[in-house]
Amino acid sequence: MCSRFCIDQEMWRELKELFGDLDRMFSGWKWNRSGQDIRPTNQSLVITAGADNRLAPALQRWGLPDSYHKSTIINARAETALEKRMFRDSVASRRLAVPAARFYEWDREKQKVAFYRKGRPALYMAGFYSPGEDGWNFCILTTEANSSVGGVHDRMPLVIEREQVRDWILDGDRTVEFLTGRPPKLDQERDYEQLSLFW
Repeated sequence: MCSRFCIDQEMWRELKELFGDLDRMFSGWKWNRSGQDIRPTNQSLVITAGADNRLAPALQRWGLPDSYHKSTIINARAETALEKRMFRDSVASRRLAVPAARFYEWDREKQKVAFYRKGRPALYMAGFYSPGEDGWNFCILTTEANSSVGGVHDRMPLVIEREQVRDWILDGDRTVEFLTGRPPKLDQERDYEQLSLFW
């Protein structure tokens, strides 16, 4: 499960190389350039299908409203997403990638662990989007944790390589292949608090 991820200036710089002047395109979106955690219901930058079979950046809200359960769905299991009525059409025709500098999981001791790609400013999480009351909302696909995450949590985002983003979003014939794929190895960093010797 993924319930929080971070965007930062290095990630933003990589996306500007791909899409141009994001600062101008999204001038109304305010975020902390030194690093900001994205939480459910926050807006974040995503990559979707644009015109002429090209990729395009967009701002969308994280989480699909679920009026039946009066909750917000932020993750969907990759293994069953095409079988679930709520997700099926979106996964088939509205796929996206969610760029992040890192994502977080919490271990059994409730310690925060950050997962990232060493030497790379961004990782890309596979997802999909659906219409909401005030625009598009996205959901992150999760899969069984690989060995780099398994000691902390049994699920993880379906991370794909940067060079796979175009095919994930635009090539519907490969959707099942991606949904059953294994994410790459990730690096981790634990968020230990400094303990004082004086109470």
